[in-house]
Amino acid sequence: MTTNYPGGHQDNPVPYTPPSTAHITPGYFSQATPPPTFDVVPVQEAAAPSFPQGLVAPQRGNIAGPVAAIKSFFKQYAVFSGRSTRSEFWWVQLFHFVVLMVVSVLFGAIDGSGASALAGLIIVLYGLYMLAIIVPSLALFVRRLHDANMSGGFLALGLIPYAGALVVWILACLPSNPQGARFDKMPYLLPPTQPQANYQQGNYPYQDR
Repeated sequence: MTTNYPGGHQDNPVPYTPPSTAHITPGYFSQATPPPTFDVVPVQEAAAPSFPQGLVAPQRGNIAGPVAAIKSFFKQYAVFSGRSTRSEFWWVQLFHFVVLMVVSVLFGAIDGSGASALAGLIIVLYGLYMLAIIVPSLALFVRRLHDANMSGGFLALGLIPYAGALVVWILACLPSNPQGARFDKMPYLLPPTQPQANYQQGNYPYQDR
């Protein structure tokens, strides 16, 4: 039986010659076949996005006082997304209380001829005011719940007789929770100097009041 040898057969054997180093197993490299090189491009940090100026963002705002809080209350008339701080919430409630006190004083000071007509006018105006603030008040309650990292659906607890309204007011007193950022609106409504990543992580440039 003829036996083959590398490079020939048994009658005319040829010394075995190993394969060239250029033909080595894929995945291994030698001096003859150095590993490929790649151009490494340094990764640059993405610049903070630019946002349009002059927008009143329905996110958790830095409300500094009563004027800003009341202005935000009426500007975000039907905005049920985003968050509102406790300071914004309580400044608005104080404003409603002051309006009620003014109406009560005027109503009690009416005397003399034409008192009934003037009293009726005051009642009508105050009734219109109460109707006008129903929607923004509901929106403010929802945003306040969002700031405490709770769904606005908890506002439905107010429908429970007697204790429901008290429960909702207690929830509105809860402190801010950074996790409430999940209720914020789209990125283009964020403050122009605040990157989206920091905003989602709860790194706010202001404190709750």
